[in-house]
Amino acid sequence: MRDTIPSVCTEAAACLTQREWQLIDEACIKSDMLLMQGNERSFTSVFSWSGLNEVLAFRNLDFPRCRLIKNGRALEPAKYLTVRSDALGERVRGISIEKIASQLESGVTLVVENLDDLWPAVREVKIALEARLGEKVGATLFVGTGQSAGFTTHWDDGDVLVYQIQGQKRWQLHEPSVISPTKDIHGTLPLPTTPPVWDSTLAPGDVLYLPRGWWHAPIPINEPCMHISFGFWRRTAMDFFRWLSSYVAENPVWRQNLTREKMPPAESQWEALRNALNRQLDEPNLLDRYLESIGDGVPTPQPLLLFDGAGVHCCYRNELAAKTE
Repeated sequence: MRDTIPSVCTEAAACLTQREWQLIDEACIKSDMLLMQGNERSFTSVFSWSGLNEVLAFRNLDFPRCRLIKNGRALEPAKYLTVRSDALGERVRGISIEKIASQLESGVTLVVENLDDLWPAVREVKIALEARLGEKVGATLFVGTGQSAGFTTHWDDGDVLVYQIQGQKRWQLHEPSVISPTKDIHGTLPLPTTPPVWDSTLAPGDVLYLPRGWWHAPIPINEPCMHISFGFWRRTAMDFFRWLSSYVAENPVWRQNLTREKMPPAESQWEALRNALNRQLDEPNLLDRYLESIGDGVPTPQPLLLFDGAGVHCCYRNELAAKTE
């Protein structure tokens, strides 16, 4: 069967072809960026300008879930929030679409976190990604216009799949400054001083894969544009050792006070710790035990209320789909 790019997104495949998934796997192993051009692919069945209007108007958004960014800094919430009274006279804080429109015209970037909780089609893509990647995935919406950059050059602590929904946006990329960086260890790294290794424009239907640590600067090109970043954090050996620290605590040798003198019994205690660690690492199926503790990556089914002749009870989306087939 020819592996063609779908013209309308199919959530079950997260809008990606089998060949594109193979390319993502290869890029992940090499920690390399990857552009997958959309050609005839469209994400309008996932999200659109009308969807954005509905989210802003009817989802009761507030800071910090919805925020405006300019030159890498968040604008004061007072510049786009408003307080109104509901039908019962209660004061409710939320966004002002009029204020957001004015700010967008000045070149800021609109950010909406956890879009998958607000829009079912985005949630379906997220679920498909989680099933394929074996990791939790979050969806963040970015909307911009004009030519001002909302975000300056930066790097993320996790991998990202960028889905260009509407309009075009220029991206400048630099390779990671260190191998497999993490925010808790490397903190703030100096900005790259060399020219970008990749400087190009994403068009609607394009998907950009950025592994952890890649410097990037998304830049609007004087037209309305919108993309969704599906971010995910792959487990590392450091995560394994954090789990191991709680696992080995069952052995009393790890709970003893450390001897500070640089002479026996300090040396004998260090030798006991070394031997205990080696025994733990030599345990059969230790890695499998860790992987079992974090789950298999299969997303939790969406719970739903089901009303029938017997009353109401909880049903999961996959069970409901099976009953209706």
